[in-house]
Amino acid sequence: MSNLTACKDWVDEVYQIKRGDIVSGGANGTANIQARQLTSRTNYLKDSLEGLRLGERPYLSISEAQAAADRGEIPEGAIITSRTDNADFWFIECENIGGVIQPTGKTLFSGELVSYLSSVIRSTLSESEDSVIDFVAKNGVRAFRIRDDMKTELTEIVRLMTGDSGLTFSGHAIDNYAPSGWLFAIHSTNGLVIAGVKEDGTVVGFGGNGGGSGGGQSGEIIPGDTAATYDAIRQYSGPATVKDVVGNRIAGRFVVDASDTSSPDDGGGCLVDVLGRRWIRQADYVSWDMFGAPRVPGATYLAFAVKAATGDRSGAAALMNDQTPADDRIAACFDFAKKMNIPVRQNDGVFLWKNTEWNVYTCTNLNGSTIVTTDISGVAEDRWGPIPGLDDDAPEPVRMFIIRSRKARIQLTAAQIAALNTTYAKYLKSGSCQLPMPDLYPYRGGLLFVRSSAVKYSRNGLVDVPRQQVLYRDFARIGKNGALTDMMVENIPDGSVAEAFIVPKEDSYLTFEPPHFHESGNSRRFYNIEIYRPMTIIGKMSLRTDAYGSAPAWVKISAHEVFDVEYKGGQCDGSFQYAGAYVLSFRDCIDMEVKRFTGMYGWGVNGHHGTKEITFRDCMMNRIDWHTFGYNVRGYNVTLKGNGINAHGGGVWKFKDLTHIIPVNSQNTRGEAKQNYLVQARENYACDCDGVLEIDGLLIKFDTTDIPFTASTIGYDIVRPVGTQTTNDRHDTKCFNRISVKNVVVDCQNALNFAATPGNFSFTAVRFIRSERIDTATTGYKTYLPEMISVDGMTAINVPKEYNVHMNLIRFADDLYKNTFGSRRKKRPDGTNAEVIGRDIVSVINNPTVELDTNNTVWLPGTSANWTDEYKTSPYSWIPKITLDNCPNAVVDTRGAISTVHVTGGSLARYLNGNAESRMRINGSDIQLMPNLAGNLYFDSAHAVAFGCTWLNPAGGVSYDGSLRGASNENRGDVTKAPNIPSSVFI
Repeated sequence: MSNLTACKDWVDEVYQIKRGDIVSGGANGTANIQARQLTSRTNYLKDSLEGLRLGERPYLSISEAQAAADRGEIPEGAIITSRTDNADFWFIECENIGGVIQPTGKTLFSGELVSYLSSVIRSTLSESEDSVIDFVAKNGVRAFRIRDDMKTELTEIVRLMTGDSGLTFSGHAIDNYAPSGWLFAIHSTNGLVIAGVKEDGTVVGFGGNGGGSGGGQSGEIIPGDTAATYDAIRQYSGPATVKDVVGNRIAGRFVVDASDTSSPDDGGGCLVDVLGRRWIRQADYVSWDMFGAPRVPGATYLAFAVKAATGDRSGAAALMNDQTPADDRIAACFDFAKKMNIPVRQNDGVFLWKNTEWNVYTCTNLNGSTIVTTDISGVAEDRWGPIPGLDDDAPEPVRMFIIRSRKARIQLTAAQIAALNTTYAKYLKSGSCQLPMPDLYPYRGGLLFVRSSAVKYSRNGLVDVPRQQVLYRDFARIGKNGALTDMMVENIPDGSVAEAFIVPKEDSYLTFEPPHFHESGNSRRFYNIEIYRPMTIIGKMSLRTDAYGSAPAWVKISAHEVFDVEYKGGQCDGSFQYAGAYVLSFRDCIDMEVKRFTGMYGWGVNGHHGTKEITFRDCMMNRIDWHTFGYNVRGYNVTLKGNGINAHGGGVWKFKDLTHIIPVNSQNTRGEAKQNYLVQARENYACDCDGVLEIDGLLIKFDTTDIPFTASTIGYDIVRPVGTQTTNDRHDTKCFNRISVKNVVVDCQNALNFAATPGNFSFTAVRFIRSERIDTATTGYKTYLPEMISVDGMTAINVPKEYNVHMNLIRFADDLYKNTFGSRRKKRPDGTNAEVIGRDIVSVINNPTVELDTNNTVWLPGTSANWTDEYKTSPYSWIPKITLDNCPNAVVDTRGAISTVHVTGGSLARYLNGNAESRMRINGSDIQLMPNLAGNLYFDSAHAVAFGCTWLNPAGGVSYDGSLRGASNENRGDVTKAPNIPSSVFI
């Protein structure tokens, strides 16, 4: 008979024999599973009990353990624990060695000893809001700490000072010149000598048998104490080198820096005592209060805010007349923060600013504080600043905060600029992604800026006004070994580079959390925040404007030649006058992001002069405005109220989920404009746009309490590639190459009160006020029209039942024939060179009449009598191929230009042509002609052909006396309503 073999394991669950199990024997048989598991449990418990008996439990004494060993209960080599008479220990560990119980040296401390050691450590470790562990000597010297970020600091050991001969290590000398009386010294920031050798041979701080002292100046440590004010330190002449100021809002530790003999007393960071010693604040951040910045009393500010808000300007100004500006105190704070490389924090208080510029070099959080401006703030004149090469001596604007970099911009030398003008000129062209100039390679990640002396535009045609000239310039981030991260977009004329510099990449990002700005005063202009440092993050800003008067050169956040800047948004009023001012203004910058920003009222919120890669997210503004080029401009979930978008530049301009709200015209009282268009090319810079414009998702709404427009205004335009201005800006006009508009909804809100008679109002996707911006024949400058226009999905909702709301694809002026260079590409074999595509453009027709020359889905007005041979034969005359797909009630007027039109689906209401060069093909559509009020129908059957269409009776009960060409059409109308259509065209 064999026995079970079991281990010594604890089995959590014991197997239960199931119905159907085959009860078999053997080592792994089902019948033996339970027995084997239970035996393993028993063996495990047995060993555990024996372990307790053999010493894995505490004996009351070593003698008791020895007796157990003598009885054989503790085997040779066994480890046991025993209590002890020593009060410092709870247990000691012992081992049976040759039958004798002997301590191993391992112990477990008693609770009393642990409590004592804890109290000693607590008395050594200082509480600190910026450290996990902080060792501070009784004289206040912080010898060692572990910071909140877990970095270790030996903060006081800062220098080794030697005698004239220095210390020599492998032939190299370290010599910082010891103070008088010493051969060399290891010195701390507060002047304490930690160790050294005096000229008389005395050894300090090394200990041992050499007779050295235990360290300290002259072997003595002088304790520090506290002071209630800065003056207590200034008037102090005693031996202490550390003092703790305990005054309200100024508290902090000050330590003597014996090495500093020149720093001035700045009133908060460096204090100079009667002996000329410099007491330096020891802090991880500083505040304006620490430097004595005078606050505006809370009650005074509250009264000021009420008077300013209610229009009592003189009363508000009177309250601030007695307040002291905080300019110099705040400036001192920022200067000390730069010196110590620590942040500035100010989380409450109201302060008055006059005109001092505050230079910011470190992360700053001013959230919770308020800056007030009045009639003493800034300047009362326009100051846009110098324009290099054009107006170099123009006065600089006054700036409040200037965010600067510690890394200086690197100006290229004359020799390097000469190389750009010769060897590397071919790389300074649009489309270039490289500049293989070895001098640039070390600055990878930085920005290269290049300015030409050649004029690109004369703004408003003012060629004799220097500030109205726009010079060629371009900029890009420097890539690796000659690569450019950003594509060049300008064709810099060869040999014209006059200036070039590099903006280095930063080692980290700087975050600036602005204060609340409350502005008042008459015509005071200044920049609140100027950014000269790349890689900067501006926090959310709250700005209220109770100012008045003239506003040009009023800018809130500006940036110059930087990259990678983020603005987290905020709530900001626009300027106090409807002219020439902006909340945001970026000049020659790359990679900007604006998020969750609300900026309303006044002339504009965004005014930019040269950007690449800028994005707006979740914003509500009154204007997005480019003066000179913007490349790759994007907006997501943006609402525009009043004004719209002034486009200039190229690349991709893409807006998704855009809303345009059209308010009551109240520029003088509210700073809100009412205009009947959304996007327009910047007119006084030649309407120069070269790229793609895409709008995907647009909601248009009107203020329902106002008549939107006068009777003379019969339409609203989503995109105007060419507007009304005709100044010769000395440059070609380039419309966007491709314009795409998708998913447009006009919400009439059941309350429209259009003044246009007879109640027909049209919304046009793309409208050209003129086909030539300026006359090519007399100026030599051309106007290039889009290569492709696409509109996909456009309609109105909530239209009052008495109105028509027409959705139109495209509209030109009657001068298209003049532009014989309008196309960027030659004509195709079919005679066209441009695509115009409209899909699902759905007008709402409640009254079945459409006046002539008012509301046309496709509108190319004019007469063929004006066409010249050059227009008809030029390969670059703009000749569109127009496709309408599922566009109900389509009205087509192409009398003023050559075109081909293809209509599929939807329905056709009118076709006016009158020339043999143009034609229309209709497939699978309904044809239901729509009259004007006089009952006239318009259908050029001689130049249209229909296949597979359905003919319906004309709307309004009128009759059609013309014909129809085509085949396989269906006639669902009355013969009497169209008696001249031959039956052969019908099935």
